[in-house]
Amino acid sequence: MRNRFPAGLALALLPLISLAAQSPHPSGRPTSETLREVPPPKPYPVPWFTISFGGGRESYQVTGYNYSSGLDAPMGTLSGGVRVSPLFDVGLETYGWWSNDGGVATSLGAFNGILRLHPLTRWFYIKGSFGLAWARFGDPYYYYSGSTYTGFSYGGGLGLVLPVSRGLAFEPMADWYFQSYASRDFGNTYERIVHLGLGITFLFPH
Repeated sequence: MRNRFPAGLALALLPLISLAAQSPHPSGRPTSETLREVPPPKPYPVPWFTISFGGGRESYQVTGYNYSSGLDAPMGTLSGGVRVSPLFDVGLETYGWWSNDGGVATSLGAFNGILRLHPLTRWFYIKGSFGLAWARFGDPYYYYSGSTYTGFSYGGGLGLVLPVSRGLAFEPMADWYFQSYASRDFGNTYERIVHLGLGITFLFPH
């Protein structure tokens, strides 16, 4: 009878031992099986937003004439989008160029969809854009004072995204914008702007 008691006790405790082996670690830490069930966070998509300031050189052409000489003026851009993968971003952009030359106030702008490709590294990109453009002229000496025209905008550019921290980067950029629209005063008009700017980019990684 002495020899049967330990064996019976072991049989009685066997279900409890098996249950304890399957329970989580008593410290509350995840087991290896739990870790396998939780996938690592995905690095993409990464939303971003950029504001930039710089200058733009504008020149225009009216049907039947050559492009005018360039006019330098301040220019700014706002853009935002999503880094979908290491290779490309998609987003939206608006820009504005303002001049007051000889009493003639001119402002140009557009609202574009943009696609940015990263062919070499994730910090360098080339960009294409297409959208709607507008131009406004204000001249108190002529009847077309305050005229606004709308048309199309398209362009390209390139830039660098230089990270300062995980959520902040500086972004030097160069862009070429083209606008076209028809006006009752001048006929078909074409504008081109060469833009150089420095942006501050806010990143929102996971």
